[in-house]
Amino acid sequence: MMIKFSEKEITFLRNSFFKENQHFELIIVENKSIEGNDDLINVIRDWAGERQQIIGFDENYELTSDGKILEDIIDKLYL
Repeated sequence: MMIKFSEKEITFLRNSFFKENQHFELIIVENKSIEGNDDLINVIRDWAGERQQIIGFDENYELTSDGKILEDIIDKLYL
């Protein structure tokens, strides 16, 4: 399955999820898409939801810039 992401989203995933979870095998196509199976997609979506709860909101419970990126990633991964 191919999931298309923006450059910001790919950069965020590379700098966080894939550094923390190096054991996942994936293919990034033209820096815009990730090819992965349902298990990988579920793991990324769950990770993004947990991460958003930790770093995604400011003191007024409004989305931070990282929170917005995570929200966009989560939205794309609900199939």
